[in-house]
Amino acid sequence: SYSAAGANLMVSAPAGEAGRIAPAMVTTDQMTCINGYSGFNGRGIAAWISAYGEKFAASQFPFDYPGHEDNASCNYTSTFNGTSSAAPNASGVVSLILSANPELTWRDVRHILASTSTLIDADNAVVNLTVGAGEFAAHDGWVENAAGYSFNNLYGFGRVDAGEAVKMAKAYSTNLGEQVITTWNGVGSVVADNALALEIPDNSALGLTQKIIVNEELNIEAMQFKFDVSNPEMGMGLDDGTQTSAGSDLAIEVTSPSGTRSVLLSSKQALFLPALSSDFTFNTGYILKDAVIMSNAFYGESTKGTWTVRLLDTSAASFALAGNGDNYISATGITNNVALSVLEGVSLRAFGHAGQE
Repeated sequence: SYSAAGANLMVSAPAGEAGRIAPAMVTTDQMTCINGYSGFNGRGIAAWISAYGEKFAASQFPFDYPGHEDNASCNYTSTFNGTSSAAPNASGVVSLILSANPELTWRDVRHILASTSTLIDADNAVVNLTVGAGEFAAHDGWVENAAGYSFNNLYGFGRVDAGEAVKMAKAYSTNLGEQVITTWNGVGSVVADNALALEIPDNSALGLTQKIIVNEELNIEAMQFKFDVSNPEMGMGLDDGTQTSAGSDLAIEVTSPSGTRSVLLSSKQALFLPALSSDFTFNTGYILKDAVIMSNAFYGESTKGTWTVRLLDTSAASFALAGNGDNYISATGITNNVALSVLEGVSLRAFGHAGQE
């Protein structure tokens, strides 16, 4: 329920919930019933015993609570979740790949993962937003790109498959050649040109379109996109105690020369504060400032041709927030932006190699 999503995802691995109401992963724990997640002194169990008593604590942690017949020695825990679970699952598969073929490079490993990961949740649905008089597809579900790779912003190329990955590693014959990283190619402030002044219409499915022509032909391994998007209302709050909707209304999609569409921002993403710089200062007046977003959706396609970037403002709604300003943005509500957001610069660069596999 708390998984991260985005075009930058590569692959996925099992994680799970907290283990109390819905399942988490089971893994090894500290031995004995003294310490560890399944021990009397474990943070969760000790806290619940202190607050609610042993009987209730045992009802909330049936497998982890000392004495469970399936975990009599308390050597295991059933509350392993989040990236604490997904990262070692994925890195374990990577270790198996490299054990099967130690000559592989990190790029070869990425290629194997992209080629062998399992398509899961096959019926994952498209999410359409009503925007003005039209619609915007904020999530496409599974999309097969022009190179034959299936990608989903929730799962990347899918769930890692140790068996298929090792099988491909043992018989690996792909030559990716030398990696090429192109220079930034675009227009406006992000490539040291004069800032553009292209307004993004409010609550419009038409949006604003900017095209970028790429003459260099590479086989894509990843794409990056850089944006400067401003709005004068983006600050620490409006005079009436609310915050502008300009950031949360912003959506961005990119379409490759081959026709594959990738959603970089879906909108509704709580971009309520101004863009943050690398020195942790706010860029007042900006939703995005030198913001770099990666997409893996174009893996294996060609860079050459016309790339189409579309930016949209997806809502005209204003709404109140619970708590009368007692929230992380200290605002009583969100007010639809009066000022239009402005694209000042957009560029792209590719990571890839020459030729096709």
